[in-house]
Amino acid sequence: MPITAIVTAVSAVVIVIAIALQTSLANLAGTIIIFLLKPFKLGEFIETGGVIGNVQEIQMLNSVLASPDGKTHIVPNGQIQMAGVTNLSTSGLLRLNFSFLIGYESKIDQAKDILTNMLLADERVLAEPPFQVFVQELADSGIELVVRPFVNPQDSPSFQ
Repeated sequence: MPITAIVTAVSAVVIVIAIALQTSLANLAGTIIIFLLKPFKLGEFIETGGVIGNVQEIQMLNSVLASPDGKTHIVPNGQIQMAGVTNLSTSGLLRLNFSFLIGYESKIDQAKDILTNMLLADERVLAEPPFQVFVQELADSGIELVVRPFVNPQDSPSFQ
């Protein structure tokens, strides 16, 4: 067997292995950066690459997030580094945005009172900063009311 055939075969194998390891090495580098810079810790509520949830584990190559809808997401650490991280736990406040459409025949003040009473009765809604309830838009199909309460992402059972 000629030496050039052996060199060509070995080179092809090395290239295939290098390509296969490229993603793993990027994820390992992402893990090292996460441990050194600590952009998030276990139990914190983060958003990265379109995934949102509580950090359950930081593994060698991946991080495990539990989302509010009950799904478990395993996100490669290299992808987290590339996408960036929004840590929703560091300030202790998370503002939620809800939109409600009511008909033009509805009484705006009555709808706002109902929404306000619902927020006041919900123990997850923080008193400070105060929540907002207001008319966002007079749309073609109705009146859009917006509700903006603040919650603590760590204390709220719907985020754990």
